[in-house]
Amino acid sequence: MLCGAADFLADAGTGKTVINLKRDESVFSQGDPADTVFYIQKGQVRLYVVSRYGERATIAQLGVGDFIGEECIEPDCPTRMATATTLTDCTVLRIDRKGMLRVLHKNPRFPNYS
Repeated sequence: MLCGAADFLADAGTGKTVINLKRDESVFSQGDPADTVFYIQKGQVRLYVVSRYGERATIAQLGVGDFIGEECIEPDCPTRMATATTLTDCTVLRIDRKGMLRVLHKNPRFPNYS
């Protein structure tokens, strides 16, 4: 039996690692391999892109309960399209691609199930 979304996202386990980051640390960078999804448990993250001219454009400011790096579940997106940097001290749950796909296949309504 699959646990609820809150249980799945609460802590580490098979294919999941809890990571503590300080303010201004990188979660991932544009061009990195897209092989994990991150779930923000505590803090705020800025998601932005950098143009070929070095200009930054903020896409979103995300916080507790938000996912970042979802492009990894798309098979045709092998690299990160943006950079994610912490705005505050953060705790994020790193979920490997296989683990995220497994939970999505078992329950397509994830994370809106109990």
